[in-house]
Amino acid sequence: MMFGSRGRGRRTVFLGVLATVVFVWAAIDRFDVPAEEMAWLLLYCLLGVLTTMVLAALCVGLVVGVKALLRKQAPPE
Repeated sequence: MMFGSRGRGRRTVFLGVLATVVFVWAAIDRFDVPAEEMAWLLLYCLLGVLTTMVLAALCVGLVVGVKALLRKQAPPE
């Protein structure tokens, strides 16, 4: 059965989340990493992702703003 791109994307996200949960479980259960340490790691990762998203949005906004500014200043032909 052929999956559409939407189903494939959902499957990829599901597998990524499942792999993350398994890695966290293995770190805590099998390798005796403290759960508090894993919680801090999760927090740092989330902050890193949010920072990257904000910086990317600022860059896109800057590019769009500069393009709009240049369009307004271009002399009419």
